[in-house]
Amino acid sequence: TDVATYLPEGTLLGCVGLAGYPIQLHGDKEFEAARRPALGSLWMKWTTTKDPVVIHQCQQVFSRQIFSHDLSLDETSFDDTVKKAAEGNDFVDENPHVTYGMRMIFAGIVASMPPRVVQEVPMRETDDSKVIKLGKDGFPFLYVQGKNDPFIFSEKMIKYLKSQFTNFKLAMVEDAGHALFVEHPKATMDPILSFANELTK
Repeated sequence: TDVATYLPEGTLLGCVGLAGYPIQLHGDKEFEAARRPALGSLWMKWTTTKDPVVIHQCQQVFSRQIFSHDLSLDETSFDDTVKKAAEGNDFVDENPHVTYGMRMIFAGIVASMPPRVVQEVPMRETDDSKVIKLGKDGFPFLYVQGKNDPFIFSEKMIKYLKSQFTNFKLAMVEDAGHALFVEHPKATMDPILSFANELTK
């Protein structure tokens, strides 16, 4: 969105959405319906609290759920994760593709992010009109997602993005969650490199 809004036309040849999307669209019901309940409840707590205890709990929950493949996670999973973490559960057994060391790296990154930054990323106001116009005009967009992403309803998000980007390509990574680039780096990068090669021919 920022590149399309502030930099000259033609700055980008295409865009990759890696388990995410290039637009915010606050208040768009179809867009927001593509987010699973686990993500919605987590962001609601994380972006509105100033309580350091709740902020720490949000960090714990995110550090678990980003590597989860459990599509049944919902609003109750927040309290469940906090309880299990307090009991000493490190959740390593939930995903054999992610080492304990990698989990700790992510936990450290998340813990080092100031709350103001976390709150700014999903909530800041953006003008998505230019990127949407690019999408309607055929701007190439590749969407790469893990098949077991607990944060996003795949079918709803794909349907929505197809309606916004007429030149839409999809790569679904098997046996991967939201952090597919950590779990399966080659399966994630292969379609991205193919997409980039097509754009630069």
